[in-house]
Amino acid sequence: MLIFGTIDSSFVPHHLVLAHRRKTLYIPSSVQRRNREEKSNPMKGLIVRWLILTIAIIAASYLIDGIRVSGFLSAFFAAALLGILNAVLRPVLLILTLPVNILTLGLFTFVINALLLKMVSGVVPGFEVVGFWPAIFGSLVISLVSWLLNALVGSTGRVEYIDLRKRGDRWE
Repeated sequence: MLIFGTIDSSFVPHHLVLAHRRKTLYIPSSVQRRNREEKSNPMKGLIVRWLILTIAIIAASYLIDGIRVSGFLSAFFAAALLGILNAVLRPVLLILTLPVNILTLGLFTFVINALLLKMVSGVVPGFEVVGFWPAIFGSLVISLVSWLLNALVGSTGRVEYIDLRKRGDRWE
């Protein structure tokens, strides 16, 4: 059984205690403060991921000839619509095309992503994808850039990393 509570300030000031079978873990107040900040601003992670997708769309337009973005705002709105379509329509399309996706060992997912990218280009002015292959390669670039940048950003929008140090012959 886990018990959460505070300790009297004469013993350990401003600390939180987690007790589990006679073992006590003291969580410093800096962790409490960070947890409060993370809970107080839940939209920060969403906005940061939206900006990451915007950067990925701009990177795809620089790398691929068939993708054109007229400005930051068109990429920003394209990222918003692409995020909404990825959240709502993509799971449905993946389930409907599951047999084809299994036969192609998941490569048909790029076709679905390209279809969504073409749909966004048809709705957002200033963002256009000309042709099937630029849509395929654009979806690949957008997926890779988004994956790389999202790997560095946590769910709250903060940059996260793992600090590894070598002690003797092993890493900790």
